[in-house]
Amino acid sequence: MRLLTASRLEPLADVFVARLRDAPLAPLERETVVVARNLGLRDWLEGHAAHRLGCAASLRIVSPRQLTDDLADRLVPLPPRSAARPGFGRNALRWRIGALLPTLPRTAPFDRLHQYAARVGADGPRLLADRLARLYDDYQVYRPDVLAAWATGQPHADDHDHAPWQAALWHRLCAGYDQPDRAARLAALIRLLEADGPPPDGLPARVTVFGALVFPPPYLRALAALGRHADVAFLSVLPDGAPGEGPRHALRAAWGERSREFGRLLASLPVPPRPEPIPCDASEVPATALAALQADLVADRSRGLDSDAAPFSLHPGDRSLRVHDVHSPLREVEVLRDELLDAFRTLPGLRPDDVLVLVPDLDLYAPLVDAVLGGEEGALRLPYHVAGHPEGPARRVLDAVVRALGIARTRCSAADVLDLVAEPVFRRRAGLSDDALAAMRDGAARAHVRWGRDGEHKSSFGLDSGDRHTWQHGLDRLMLGYAVGDDVQMVGGRLPLAGVYDPDALGRFAEWAAALFAHADRTATPRPLEAWAALVTDALDRLALPQDDEEHAAVRHLRAAAADLARSAPHAEVRGAVPYDEVHAALVEAARQYEPDARALTGRVTVCDPMLLRHAPHRV
Repeated sequence: MRLLTASRLEPLADVFVARLRDAPLAPLERETVVVARNLGLRDWLEGHAAHRLGCAASLRIVSPRQLTDDLADRLVPLPPRSAARPGFGRNALRWRIGALLPTLPRTAPFDRLHQYAARVGADGPRLLADRLARLYDDYQVYRPDVLAAWATGQPHADDHDHAPWQAALWHRLCAGYDQPDRAARLAALIRLLEADGPPPDGLPARVTVFGALVFPPPYLRALAALGRHADVAFLSVLPDGAPGEGPRHALRAAWGERSREFGRLLASLPVPPRPEPIPCDASEVPATALAALQADLVADRSRGLDSDAAPFSLHPGDRSLRVHDVHSPLREVEVLRDELLDAFRTLPGLRPDDVLVLVPDLDLYAPLVDAVLGGEEGALRLPYHVAGHPEGPARRVLDAVVRALGIARTRCSAADVLDLVAEPVFRRRAGLSDDALAAMRDGAARAHVRWGRDGEHKSSFGLDSGDRHTWQHGLDRLMLGYAVGDDVQMVGGRLPLAGVYDPDALGRFAEWAAALFAHADRTATPRPLEAWAALVTDALDRLALPQDDEEHAAVRHLRAAAADLARSAPHAEVRGAVPYDEVHAALVEAARQYEPDARALTGRVTVCDPMLLRHAPHRV
């Protein structure tokens, strides 16, 4: 395993391109590149390689977890029965722990769990199960040694105050279970790769770890072990080749902990790699304040009264670093627009994809960016892209579908239902145009629809069982108006209401509303997880019609979440009926965790969260 370091990303990317160009793999073999959960850096690296080589179609870019899971699946296969029912993933653990919690004794060491659940209230067991599932999932990645001891009923040297009940619960989860957890499989993979002898079949010919400094120790050790049999190279941004332990520069001390931790992890490997620094082109005398700051960070040099380094002489025309003090976020974006227009006017050859705008809160700034940058016309309009937009198509679909799947928890007011069907993903399924939707709003108002699916639903709130002012009553009146007109006084206790709607649109809306209400009715009875998975999938088919790639990806994500329900069902702990509230909470959590696979870099000015493109270099 090699460790190549540089103070900037561009020299590392050039080394990567040289590896591809000078020693190409076989025609049908893909280049494996590990990028640690950074979609923006992935896009930048693909673009850089394509620009230098003309094509970068053979790159297989994965996260450390994806690579090690893939190797474990090939080299440390599960028993057939276990492979069909994985029980130590986060989703499976949530259901298994949720089913175990009520069976735990209320004495030590589990008394703390029961006390916490009682304090939280009715949702306490579900929230606790979700929190513990995430905790044990993290343990499998970062502390496999702790879980290995707990699985055998033994304490660990690093145990803490909460270790007794965590260890006892983990021991119960593992007892009599024939499937190894992720940590055990990863440990088996490391032992296999570190063993003497010929390399196992199915290993990648070459692996490049690009730009990653955040590595769980087991993954780092697995990659180091893989380096015994394959060409594994780490291309890492480390200013001086090896992370320093006592930085002098204040910014390096505050922001360089990841580099220092990465160095400590490398030093803990059985055979620590020796850093190979890559020289970077830089002038000896910085010309701008930004260049001086970058040079000082690389050299770990501090300027000031208590330093030997001379103060930097700032040129009056130096605009490389600027601070604007403005009175509101909206004004910040307006100043940003003016500065960008000035940069495109004054910087030779500046292109939109050379500009990166980092904002601390996308929920706050994305609508302002749309209003300011998207509201200009003609020559003042800047091409821009908000990566991970909180109001993007995928997020809007997820929010709408989760609301529809949880409609049973609402009163089904006129606004609830009409606002749902107005969402594009639902309106397409219902086949409603803008005019038809307006007609449905008018018809519901004229029919005096207030709330409630029907009389039975209204009575569940402690009111009489009559269905007046419910959706059933209002839709019956509208349909009778089409069938008999409004000359008839009463039909079956209903007063027909005609002339306020498009009959075709009414039929399509009534069919969509019936599917929505049928889903709500089915959620009243607890069911096994397999049944809930089928019911949720059926509701997605009946209610939603995605259109573009982002919407399809969002719906596929929820389908996968429903499939996870079915995969969790065979475990002994969760074979009984489960209330829908717990299923819907799992779907809400799945929607919250969705990470769109859309490209972060699109050739336009990129606006994003700082973490998305934290290493990708840009001119402005």
